[in-house]
Amino acid sequence: MTDETRLLRRKMDRRQRRRAVIALTAVALLAAALGGWATTLTQRADDQQQRADTAVSGAEQLCQQVRQLGGTCVINPAELRG
Repeated sequence: MTDETRLLRRKMDRRQRRRAVIALTAVALLAAALGGWATTLTQRADDQQQRADTAVSGAEQLCQQVRQLGGTCVINPAELRG
């Protein structure tokens, strides 16, 4: 092998290593972004579930008050649970 051939091989090896590092970095960033997105979706779903539970609890309390005053509830709070 000539010196020129060795030099070209070294350059090619460096380029391949750089490409591999860039590819791994891109994959790691993508995985981190997807993980953050999944966490955000989970938190939103938990928040919505908590709000729904609070609303049903409030409806149950109101219905109980209406019954204590001698009235009847138009909607059964148990039907509000999905």
